[in-house]
Amino acid sequence: MGANAYEQGKYDLSTEYHSKAIIANPKNELGYLSRGKSLSRMGSYGAARKDFLKTMQLNSNRIEAFYLIGNTFFHEEKFKEAIGFYEQYLSIDRGYKNVWYNAAMAYLQEDNKERACMCLDNAKRLGMVEAQQQIEKQCDNQ
Repeated sequence: MGANAYEQGKYDLSTEYHSKAIIANPKNELGYLSRGKSLSRMGSYGAARKDFLKTMQLNSNRIEAFYLIGNTFFHEEKFKEAIGFYEQYLSIDRGYKNVWYNAAMAYLQEDNKERACMCLDNAKRLGMVEAQQQIEKQCDNQ
């Protein structure tokens, strides 16, 4: 029910359902991950981060929590922190174009154009159209 509410954009209801699932099973890593996603959509970035960190405590193989934590920092304009979590994710899985793109956008905010363009190139190579547009706008000789 929580996933359905999330898909319908009812993030408050999704959060409520996932909270009940967590109460029923406090070791429910998926409940924390899903509730964190809903909280993030509602702009509750600190609470979302707590849930993503709890997810990692319960199951260190849930690496998507790294980029989700990065996204919460990005939305708060804490770009250095976001970069740290994006890079942690990318050290494990280099095949997710969205993480490369998000990392590039954070690097651009930190005025690290060289690293941003490298990340954009990886996102483009993985099929992200928006990356090519940013390369043309931000990067020399690409």
